[in-house]
Amino acid sequence: MKRFFLSLAVAVIVAASASAAFAQPGGGFGGPGGGFGGGFGGGGGGGLDLLRDENVRKDLELVDEQVEKLTEIQGRMREVMGDFFRNNAPDFRNMRDLSEDERRAQFDSFRTKVEEAVAPIQKEVDEVLLPHQKERLKQIQNQARMRGQGTSQALTSGTLAEELGITDEQKEKLRAVEQEVQAELLKEIERLRTDAREKVLEVLTPEQREKYKTMMGSPIEFSQGRGPGGRGPGGAAGGRGPGAAGGTQRGPERPASGD
Repeated sequence: MKRFFLSLAVAVIVAASASAAFAQPGGGFGGPGGGFGGGFGGGGGGGLDLLRDENVRKDLELVDEQVEKLTEIQGRMREVMGDFFRNNAPDFRNMRDLSEDERRAQFDSFRTKVEEAVAPIQKEVDEVLLPHQKERLKQIQNQARMRGQGTSQALTSGTLAEELGITDEQKEKLRAVEQEVQAELLKEIERLRTDAREKVLEVLTPEQREKYKTMMGSPIEFSQGRGPGGRGPGGAAGGRGPGAAGGTQRGPERPASGD
């Protein structure tokens, strides 16, 4: 359940940030004014968000004329996403009382609404890109979804699940494997964090280390894996764990294949 809410919250926040970024003046392709990287699950809005990435533009070999047209489409995208999120923001409070299946249904429904809202934008983008560029952009979008949503979520919903023909039985197996891998990943993250903490503490003198131990006291496991002032071990952003030296040790980036 915690994992589901995290995925949904991240998707909504990132997509909402996308809308805000487009609304800022000067936010053209590759120019000042920000932009966004992952989109809704990676690559929403016809891939416009991904096309803001210089490496993606180089990979697609876009010419100046294409970039200019895509920048114009970006302006329309700004209005579409702004209107959408003003009228369709999910109510997280009501989701607490839903079953996991009901929450997944809510998530899928919201994702579908996003896809429908940006469908006209997708058509405009397709008209600008050449056939081989469109095909490559789809591949890049799929990679972004895998990275942004995690393997299990990406393969059990949306375009990848549909085109691969993932069955309900396979979806259940994927989710079960995800839980196993996630548990192993959290243990490994905590081990690495502990090793990193010990290396950092080697800088302290023996007297300082003893005082540090006294200041920390005996270890405690916070509820929900959280400590005051930051995310606990294995948090979404690899945040601070209890007792981390100086509170600066961050967990490793989440592997795309481990979610």
